Amino acid sequence: MLLRADEWTAVPTTFTYHDVGQHERTLALPAGALAFTFCQVPVVYRRVDGPGAVLRVVAHLADGTRAEGVDGVLGADVSEQVFRRTGEVVRVEVEVPTR
Repeated sequence: MLLRADEWTAVPTTFTYHDVGQHERTLALPAGALAFTFCQVPVVYRRVDGPGAVLRVVAHLADGTRAEGVDGVLGADVSEQVFRRTGEVVRVEVEVPTR
């Protein structure tokens, strides 16, 4: 795996970043998470375990809706919004099985 164990939060913490409008924002991160920005969109990874845990990716949109990826991949339209920094995608959350 490309992510080292020490990159995941051990305790709840706050992630601070600047959005596409250059506004400072914060996100609460639980223990067992990590965050970074991609094209100024925060991407939050969380480890999940248990039976049936699968890789899952969800984009949270500015209008309050969500766009769930298929097989861990976001659709081309959502990805384009991220790359173009339109502000339509406000956060991407990824659940990673701990297996």
